[in-house]
Amino acid sequence: GDQTRTGQPPAATMPAHSRTVLDFSGENFNMEEPWEFFDGCWVITHRHSAAGNGNLQLNNRTFIFRLHDARAKSEVLLVYGASAKVCVEGVQRLESRIGIPVRWIIGNGGQHHLFLELWYDAFPDARVVLPGLRIPHTKNGRRLADKYKERWELMYGPRPEQLIEAFGEQIDVLIFDQILGRDEEVQSAAITAPEDAAAIDKPLNNSGWKDLRNTAKLLSIAPTARSDEVAFFHRAAKLVIAGHNYQFSYTPRGYKPPPHLLLKQGRFPMSVLASFLLPKGAFDSNLLTQPAPLHDPAEHVRQWETVLAWPFEAWTSFHDRPTICGPDENGAELKRLIRKSLARTGEDDPTGARLIWNKKHGKKA
Repeated sequence: GDQTRTGQPPAATMPAHSRTVLDFSGENFNMEEPWEFFDGCWVITHRHSAAGNGNLQLNNRTFIFRLHDARAKSEVLLVYGASAKVCVEGVQRLESRIGIPVRWIIGNGGQHHLFLELWYDAFPDARVVLPGLRIPHTKNGRRLADKYKERWELMYGPRPEQLIEAFGEQIDVLIFDQILGRDEEVQSAAITAPEDAAAIDKPLNNSGWKDLRNTAKLLSIAPTARSDEVAFFHRAAKLVIAGHNYQFSYTPRGYKPPPHLLLKQGRFPMSVLASFLLPKGAFDSNLLTQPAPLHDPAEHVRQWETVLAWPFEAWTSFHDRPTICGPDENGAELKRLIRKSLARTGEDDPTGARLIWNKKHGKKA
């Protein structure tokens, strides 16, 4: 489908209003200002040290959307995802240039909270709305809730009321809230990980063996705490931006990044595990390589059916490789691939009997 094609003519040669296809070709790690990949839709990114590990880097995106706020009856910028300082500064430049204020900052999942303080401070007039299951129970979340108590606002699934009421004709949002993850306090006791933006700016320089041991420790922790992963659908762009639960990061088969877009993939032997967890060309549920239990398998099925009913033509994530907007397939084929993957993980079974985690641990639900 044309919506998913990359490699379009550089947007600099195209009037902004004429961008009727998704074009991520200008995404890079030296962006002064967000790149407009569709009319009224921008992305800005940075190299992110995963869990504070300087040898394991991710593309970490922030998305910005120009929307009409039905309740405020005005045009606003909505920021989705909140990454590093360079992204904050880029969004401030965009806001100044186009003269439309940032009024909403939306958290994209329970794992994404380390940079939030920067966004609270940079945009004092914005509503910051965060998924409510995991972040409030992290050390950083508790600190933020205290520091910004007058602005502290949470959203809950499956469809957050605040966003649906304000923007329901332009976007749809679903929070996957049935997947169990690792308790933050237990995880912190097992490995050293950054607790705020200042700490993540000083990445660790671990050996590949130490990273492998840390990963083994994490994978040995039983998931007991419900988390929340946000799926965001932009109707005009026909684009889904997924959470960590489906295709954490997509790399096309045969992809070779140009030098300016290189990302460190871990030192040996961690690099081998990384390639197993995120193989090139794979478009799968994360529960395939990292199985997890479900709080209510039937509700999880219902949530997936809501997402699969969206008329999307493209699917991406916060950590897809720079310039990549998911697989180059049309909407019907993407849905077929997703259903195939959910059948492999057992997520399509409302009883939970076929779920990989339950089969491995001898549980039906």
